[in-house]
Amino acid sequence: MVVVHNDALLATRDGVITIRADVRDPDAVLGNHALAACLDFGQPVAVLLLSMLHFIGCDEDAPGIIARFRERMAPGSYLAISLGTSDGADPEMLAEATQTYAGARMPFTLRSRAQIMDLFDGFDLAEPGLVPLPEWRPDFNTDRTPLNGPTVGAVARLAA
Repeated sequence: MVVVHNDALLATRDGVITIRADVRDPDAVLGNHALAACLDFGQPVAVLLLSMLHFIGCDEDAPGIIARFRERMAPGSYLAISLGTSDGADPEMLAEATQTYAGARMPFTLRSRAQIMDLFDGFDLAEPGLVPLPEWRPDFNTDRTPLNGPTVGAVARLAA
């Protein structure tokens, strides 16, 4: 349903496509013919993994998934990640979130700062680095409302 709705919204925009693939299978994403027709991975691109990696379980190898994208990205490309972290998380909130997602088809996996930094292997973090989302470029962020759970993000550049 989401893909059909998105296709209808984007039907009139050149260079914008929707592909139906699971990020846990990066070869299926990267091997998509429509994506290959739209993006030239020989040129710098941006890969945005926003609010999704906490749905990739530890046994699903998030660093390996990102490595597959990195292998295809040209130097100068960017990776943006935001996800929940276990560092500084309220134990009661963690228990509630874990219980909420226990019956879901997708896991709910919060990572430590060290585990998140491992996701940026091969990339150079842009300033201000890995920070809570309201602190990312605060000069441009007018809404500094604390988030319900500890969520961090960073942008990094693939070195030449």
